[in-house]
Amino acid sequence: EATGDIDLEPVWDAVVQLYRQGLHPAIALAVVHRGRLVLDRTIGHLEVDGDRLATPDSLFNLFSASKILTATLVHALIERGLLRLDERLVETMPGMDKYGKSSIRLRHLLQHTAGIPDMPGHLDPLVSLTDVGSVLEDLFAVPSVSPPGAVVAYHPISSWVLLGEIVRRRTGHNLQHWARQLVLDPLGFETLNYGVPLDRIPDVAMHHYTGLTDVPLMASIFKRTVGLTPEQAVEVSNDPRFLQAVLPSANVIGTPRETARFLQLLLHGGTLDGVRVLKSSTVRRMLDWETKRGMDGTFGFPIRYGLGL
Repeated sequence: EATGDIDLEPVWDAVVQLYRQGLHPAIALAVVHRGRLVLDRTIGHLEVDGDRLATPDSLFNLFSASKILTATLVHALIERGLLRLDERLVETMPGMDKYGKSSIRLRHLLQHTAGIPDMPGHLDPLVSLTDVGSVLEDLFAVPSVSPPGAVVAYHPISSWVLLGEIVRRRTGHNLQHWARQLVLDPLGFETLNYGVPLDRIPDVAMHHYTGLTDVPLMASIFKRTVGLTPEQAVEVSNDPRFLQAVLPSANVIGTPRETARFLQLLLHGGTLDGVRVLKSSTVRRMLDWETKRGMDGTFGFPIRYGLGL
């Protein structure tokens, strides 16, 4: 950690106490204070049954927090005139003209009001979570459960698959390309992108299911919206195909240090280390509330959403 006048020992002591509960194979923590990285530590191992220690250079999957990077890229492309916030999906994907989905707009995908929160139940989970393009026809055939824009319901995967496909069809490049082009290269990031190259897979912390099992509510939500149980999700998330895929909502992988720097970019209104990659007005639009507080149709408790967050 950096030298300074902040007493970091109580912070790290709390992490050690959490680790000693035995629920986490490893814990990594990076803390940025007033723009300066003051803590970057890890404890534990990269897998339960191995002896490789986690280090600050180990790679961790952000899972659903991947949506923050995807939203940032979508807003960056809107800023550059390559996408429009209120464009209808059917303009780019004619297959969206069925079952009440023709009026879904890009805005609805970002704010979790598209009305298609669930993944098709018949899909092979490994295929749907590693080759998202292969599930498009199935998503086109999914009926809307509510009018677009009317009901908030967390969309773990479905709407984000469509966002990634819109980006690819409209720009000719996928999100992995745009992450590197618009954010990571200008700011000197080494990791923090969708998936990892094959040679970096050994650096990724493996996932394990710990703690309470067979929680009916969580299992039913996972099965309905993701298409598999939490235990199956853990298994799939360790598969090399998942770790190399481009999954807009669930497989951004990087170090805690670079994750903290990326969030600092948003905190600073689109500028980091003197380099501007987003207009401050774009970041404000990203972070503002978009929906009214309402009962979330997926989780069953009140949530408000912004445009991607």
